Amino acid sequence: MLLGALVAAGAPAEWLLGVPQRLGLPGVRIAIEPVDRCGLRATKVDVQLADGSREAPSPLIHEPHTHPHSHDHHEPHRHVGELIEILARAPLSE
Repeated sequence: MLLGALVAAGAPAEWLLGVPQRLGLPGVRIAIEPVDRCGLRATKVDVQLADGSREAPSPLIHEPHTHPHSHDHHEPHRHVGELIEILARAPLSE
């Protein structure tokens, strides 16, 4: 939702579409499209992994959320160190 709001506010969509390539993530695809949700127009950004999978929205939480507990997510997660290495290798400006 945050990415969609940034694009709707004027962030260049072309820059966002090129992020997977700049991060060296082959096969990852970003789609940006206008949507209508209950009469409200918004911009949806969808990230699709190389295997075609996507992370579904999390269920609404109506009670205070505390950790630790297990989520019903089955997608692989990256560790912070891996993310930092990907960003360090990426040809991004400071």
